[in-house]
Amino acid sequence: MIAAPTAPGGPAYVSTANGGSAQCVQASPQLETVVLRGGGTAQVCTRGDGTLTGWRSPQYAQGVIGGALTSGMMQGARLVTQGAVQLTNALPTPPKGYRLAWKDDRLNPLRGVGTALGQAQQDQVWTRDIPATEIVVAPAVAPPRIALSTMSAPDTQNATQSGASYVQIGTFGQPANAEAAKARLTALGLPVSMRNITSKGRVLQVVYAGPFANLAQSQAALATTRSAGFRDAILK
Repeated sequence: MIAAPTAPGGPAYVSTANGGSAQCVQASPQLETVVLRGGGTAQVCTRGDGTLTGWRSPQYAQGVIGGALTSGMMQGARLVTQGAVQLTNALPTPPKGYRLAWKDDRLNPLRGVGTALGQAQQDQVWTRDIPATEIVVAPAVAPPRIALSTMSAPDTQNATQSGASYVQIGTFGQPANAEAAKARLTALGLPVSMRNITSKGRVLQVVYAGPFANLAQSQAALATTRSAGFRDAILK
C-alpha cells in the first residue's frame, strides 16, 4: 500500500492590522509583524509558534504579494507584539534617488490599534452597538425619608383659653429666624405664641398665630399667613 501524497495546504484568509485581509497558506497561517534587521517592519505568515521558521510572504486580496521579502532581508528579523512598533521602525528606508512622501505615522500598519485600557475607558462612555450610542448613567435616587412627628398641640403654658385653636407657622432651629417670624405675624395684626421642643438633642422653636376663639377665626388667620408667605402654615 502506498499512501497518497498530501496535498499542499491551501490559502486561508486572515485579517490584517489595518482591517484588510490577506492569504496565508495553512502551513503558516499566522500573520505577524516582524522588525527587519536593516530597519522597518514587514508582515509575514508564520506557523504561530513564536519563531520565524517556515515563514511565507502573505498574498493580499488584490493579488499582490506582500513585501517582496527575501531570505537575506529576513536574517536577524524578530517578531514584535502588537503595539510595540515605534515610529522609527515603521518607516521604511527609501531607495537611492527617492525620499519619503510623509514623515508622520500614517504608514505604520499598527497605527490606531487600541489598548485594553483605552477600550475599557471607551466602554464607560459609548456602547459597542453600530452606530454607537452614548451611555447615560442615571443618578442614584435616594429613597424618600419618612419623618414621624410626635409634636402635640400647644401646651397649657401658651394655651390659656379652653378649646382655643392655633395656626402653626413653622418650626425653627435658629432663634433669630423664630423671632423674625413672630415679628411678621405681629405686623399682620395676629396674636403670636411660641413653644420650645427638643428633637435629637436640639432645641427647636415652634411659632404659632393664635390662640383664636373659634374655627372661623383660625381659618381666616390661616389664609392671612399663607398669603403673607408662610406656605406651610397649618391649623392646630
